Amino acid sequence: MQDPEPEPSADEALLLELVNAKTSEAQARQEVDELRRSLAIMRRKQEEERRAQEEALQRALAEAETAKAEAQAWRSAESQFKPAVTVSDTSLPGTPGEDGGVSLSSGRNTPDRDAKPAPATSTVGGWFWGRRTASTSTAKILSP
Repeated sequence: MQDPEPEPSADEALLLELVNAKTSEAQARQEVDELRRSLAIMRRKQEEERRAQEEALQRALAEAETAKAEAQAWRSAESQFKPAVTVSDTSLPGTPGEDGGVSLSSGRNTPDRDAKPAPATSTVGGWFWGRRTASTSTAKILSP
């Protein structure tokens, strides 16, 4: 005959509960350590990304300053080479024969030495040479 299994005593139940509690505690500590490690890794990555963004920002600012300086240099160089135009209306092209052989290409009114004055009744070029109309700044779109 076999002896029936004795009931676990209160001491054994308490001991089993203690083992389970210690196991849970060890698992919790291990999880905390893993979380701390992953948090440290994430902080390092975030710090590296922040540094990279800061460096990119500094490079962009330096490029913007360089571009600004170049633009100012171009503006100052451009202003030195602008011709001094003394004619009040430079938007309309000159009519051949009307200017009396005066050339406006240099910005000053200087007579062209090779130019011959146009005859008063010139048939060269047609009737439209004597006709001038003001130009407009807006374009008209004609619909069919």
